[in-house]
Order: sequence, then C-alpha cells, then structure tokens
Amino acid sequence: FLVLNNFFELNYELTRISFLIIITSTLFFLIGLADDSLNLSPFKRLVYQLIIGSFLWLNGLNIESIDLSFLNKNPLILNSTLSYLITIIWFAGITNAINWIDGMDGLASVFTAISSLTLSIIFYSKGSIDGTLISLLTLSISYGFFFYNRKPAKILMGDGGSYLLGINLAILSTMAGNNLNGSIDLRIPFVLLSYPLLDMFFVICIRIYNGFSPFYGDKSHFHHRLLLILKDEKKVVRAISMMTILTSSIAYFIYKESF
Repeated sequence: FLVLNNFFELNYELTRISFLIIITSTLFFLIGLADDSLNLSPFKRLVYQLIIGSFLWLNGLNIESIDLSFLNKNPLILNSTLSYLITIIWFAGITNAINWIDGMDGLASVFTAISSLTLSIIFYSKGSIDGTLISLLTLSISYGFFFYNRKPAKILMGDGGSYLLGINLAILSTMAGNNLNGSIDLRIPFVLLSYPLLDMFFVICIRIYNGFSPFYGDKSHFHHRLLLILKDEKKVVRAISMMTILTSSIAYFIYKESF
C-alpha cells in the first residue's frame, strides 16, 4: 500500500481500514492456530473473536445504519448498543460460518475464492482501489490454496486458515454493502454469503432441537446431506460452487440496482 500510494491517490481512510483488516485477520488467524495447536474450547474462541470484533467497532468498522430504500423507507439508524451488538455478532458469526463449511476438501477455499472475486468486482465498480486489492488478495490465497486443498487434499487450512478467510469475507462484504449515505444494504452480504449463513442457521436449529449444544459437531451440514445424494465429494464441491456463482451473481445485480 505504501508503494501503490506513489502511483494512485489512495484514500487515507480506506488505506487505514485496509491495514486494520490485515491486523484483524492476523489476530483471527492466531486464534485459529491456537485452537489447532491447543484445542481451545468453543467458548474461549468466541470470547476472543468478540473482543477483536469490539476492537473493529471502536475503530470505525461497524454497522451504524441499515439501508431500507428497497422498501421505500428511510435508513434504520442504530443506537450505539445495537450497533455494537450487531457488528460483533456479524463478524464472529460469518467467521464461524466459513469455519463450519470447511468440512470437505476444497469447499471453504473455493467458496471464498468465488465470493472474493465478486467483492473485487463490486469494489472496482465503486472505484475503491483499497477494497479491490484486499479482495483480490483474498481471492488469490484462496484460489492458490484450493489446488492443494481439493480432494485428495495435500494440505488442510485448519481453523487458522478458515478464520482468516472468514473475517476477511465478513469485513469486505459489509464494506461492499455501504452506499453513498453511509448506510449498509444488508441484502448484498446476506445474499453473497447465503450458503454458509443458512447452513449455520439450520445446523444450530437442528442441534438445539435434538438437545445438543450449537457447537456440538455432527453430520447435519448441507454438504454432508448433499454427499448422501451425490455420493462423491468432488461433485458436492462442484454443485456448491455453481450455487455460489449464482448467489454471487445475484448479489452483484442487487449492487448494480441499488448503487
């Protein structure tokens, strides 16, 4: 970024946010790495994630108002308490949702690659060099990693890798939903990340209904259920990739229609 600043007029605020993303994703990676090495309890991991989410909120990466123009209504302005709670839950929720879909070779990496490509196109359309670069970085590490992570996997990303990708997607998708008046059109991140979000929602509901902890590991994820039908992990990853391309395209068209 320091080198590129000699060639482009990078916006100071966005450059500051970009460095903030790099610092935050590093911290999330370290939480995941500690879990991979020390097997931290789900509660400890969540507490650490919420603390870092609080750090982001204090530094201006937050959800303060929600755009409701698609309903012909004024933006919903959130008070500080609601803004704080929604922001930290969103960041932790998306991060863990990406972690939860990392249950099949190549699935999380290819999902992140497709989503990051869409985000880079949105940021480029906005004229945001900083957002475009961070999205392309996320795309590059995901796509490059996919070749070694696809079945049969030669390397696994672990919680460290999935947390890094998850927090990047959480932050970038929120930034992509920002419109000119500072409100966030939540349709963009919700549609873009609909697969991991819906998977997490239904898995939590199923586990609670069956009397288990939401953090209890089982085979109720969408990719597990799809494997019972397709009988082949590669086919499952391809099917979910096609679905992700579709939801990513819808998210982009929502952006074009709204902005």
